Amino acid sequence: MSGYIFFYINLNLYLFKYLYCVIKKIYIFFQKKASLIYLLLLTLATIAQAQIGIGTTTPANSAKLDITSTNKGFLPPRMTYIQRNAIAAPVAGLQVWCTNCGTSGEQQVYNGVRWTNMIGGTASESLPNPPTSPVAKIGSTKASISFSAPANNGSSVITSYTVTASPGGASATGSSSPIIVSGLTNGVSYTFTVVANNAIGSSAPSVASNAIIPNCGAYNNSGTYLVFGCYN
Repeated sequence: MSGYIFFYINLNLYLFKYLYCVIKKIYIFFQKKASLIYLLLLTLATIAQAQIGIGTTTPANSAKLDITSTNKGFLPPRMTYIQRNAIAAPVAGLQVWCTNCGTSGEQQVYNGVRWTNMIGGTASESLPNPPTSPVAKIGSTKASISFSAPANNGSSVITSYTVTASPGGASATGSSSPIIVSGLTNGVSYTFTVVANNAIGSSAPSVASNAIIPNCGAYNNSGTYLVFGCYN
């Protein structure tokens, strides 16, 4: 009986020592974790109070971010007029480069009420996209050019289209396709481009149309242009 009691006591002592070791290791583990967490929070707090210098080790005292370079610039987010207007709740001071605002794009800033240019003036709006698929049909000293309206009108409705001949620069303006350009010279090869106009300005030119050579003639009932002799 005494032997059994001795074995029981030793077993409990062993279990106690084992549990003590386990608890001690758990305590040390979490103590180290706590130290790491403390160091991490301390580092983050230090960073939050620090200034950042890019290209310089001595950022200006009044700047939170100081970027220094002699061969590179600062590139803000680039987006279209529609994408800019889709920004939800812009904050005052927000800056973007509007790729299709004005004639060649524009740096713009939100002043808390509206978008402005970088000197506080009214931000330029966007131009329409170019018309597509211009097709020219010949006539005598003139041509009829059909085209498709652009998918994007810009920030204002399209009010007209202008067709320009090359060479020579003869042009005509109309409200829709097709548009007839007069004043061409019979026997000369021409191509044509189309621009869309809105209240902001004119789009970039479309791709060039097919080449045609105006001549004396007329279209028959099947749509074939019959060339006649030209007489003064």
